[in-house]
Amino acid sequence: MGAFLKVLFASWSVNSQIITLPNFLRHGDHEPALELMNKCTFVTAEDFETAWERVEEAFPKQFRGDEPDMTTGELLQLTLDQHEAWVGHRPSFFEQAGYAISYVLVPKRYWCNRLLFFEHLRDNRSWHFHLCMKLYYAFMALAVILFCWGLFYTTSHYLLFQFKDLMPDALRRMPPPHEAPKVYGQASRLIPKIAKTMKKLDRFF
Repeated sequence: MGAFLKVLFASWSVNSQIITLPNFLRHGDHEPALELMNKCTFVTAEDFETAWERVEEAFPKQFRGDEPDMTTGELLQLTLDQHEAWVGHRPSFFEQAGYAISYVLVPKRYWCNRLLFFEHLRDNRSWHFHLCMKLYYAFMALAVILFCWGLFYTTSHYLLFQFKDLMPDALRRMPPPHEAPKVYGQASRLIPKIAKTMKKLDRFF
């Protein structure tokens, strides 16, 4: 189970969905690829993070509570504009001290997370990304549940095999993980009954 989760987390990576520059140049026509690369602006990760944080701070101030929905291209263009406007700027000692204090006292989520899940970012690309993330969360939650289930089942049966007279009999009735569809079917029939009983108890009390 642990090896399965390790391979799962290691293999399911966003890097496999990214078209790198060598692959982009190796496949297709070279001239359009080089032309596209010459039009690109290369920004380091540190500078991009700083530019995005400036956009995040200035966005509500610029539109004053009437923030419009933006596409991915528009948001990235705003970030690039901030980068070009502040290129070559070196923060002073007081600015660096303010960043450090705000980082400690007012911690924020990872900047990539804030960019990808920006509340005013609404287009087909962001919708598709959010959908894929929800499916990924659901799949990983199911995988972790099955892993914990299998680990507990294996451990309990090992203890039953070694210390059968000391372990409670309830462990023997625990279903194995490969019977998950059967357990789900039984739970789907019991949950409505439990919910109805809880409503009756709420009315009674």
